[in-house]
Amino acid sequence: QQTMAVVGHVEASATVELASQVSGQLMQSLVEPGHNVTEGQLLFRLDRRTLEASVAKARAVLARDEAELRRARQDVARYKSLAANNFLSQQQYELSLTEVAALEATINQDKAALESAQVELGYTEITAPISGRVGEVLVDPGNIIKANDRILLIINTVSPAEVRFAVPEKFLPELLRRMRQGEVEVRVQPEGDRGEPVRGSLTVIDNAVNRDTGTVAMRAWFENADERLWPGQFVRVNIVMESVPQALVLPLRTIL
Repeated sequence: QQTMAVVGHVEASATVELASQVSGQLMQSLVEPGHNVTEGQLLFRLDRRTLEASVAKARAVLARDEAELRRARQDVARYKSLAANNFLSQQQYELSLTEVAALEATINQDKAALESAQVELGYTEITAPISGRVGEVLVDPGNIIKANDRILLIINTVSPAEVRFAVPEKFLPELLRRMRQGEVEVRVQPEGDRGEPVRGSLTVIDNAVNRDTGTVAMRAWFENADERLWPGQFVRVNIVMESVPQALVLPLRTIL
């Protein structure tokens, strides 16, 4: 096998900086620093009382306006008959129709306000948007949280992981040819790790050469089920440029 060696660094395949979308007091923290979490897992609870009151108020306003609409529609039905028999002016009948249309528009606004209040109430329970490993938890119960004001914690998806590195541009044509033919194997060795290299595959070749360095940025993907690769870690990267099956390999001193 012919390989090319460069230095790269590990990145999480996904990273989320978690913040609250509503303001309130943090009541519960249900996550431990350094632990794995799964997508949808409940992490924090905020005080719900203020937003529950907002939902109740929005429901009451909607109920009141729906009652007004029922009354206005009854008036329209009655006025229509009166106007047909010349007991009511056409103008008064048209005013009743206008009132119904206005109340229908108001009720649509009320429903939107209720839905918005319910959505904000749902934000008082903060769940993990992705699966991954949690770093430091940056808030404690009792803290007052403002909407989108501070990071509560960071979640990194460590498995799978990615490795970023740069390759001299002279190797670009060969790598492009290899990728068109199929998977290009990449092996990495974490600093201080004496185990077997971690195997992955080349997934991305940047669309331009860096004119300052004469290199092309690339990215490789690794299953990383055993979490030997850690975000931010430097690794030695070997790209398998060519593989000859059943080739006889001898130490150099044997040939000499």
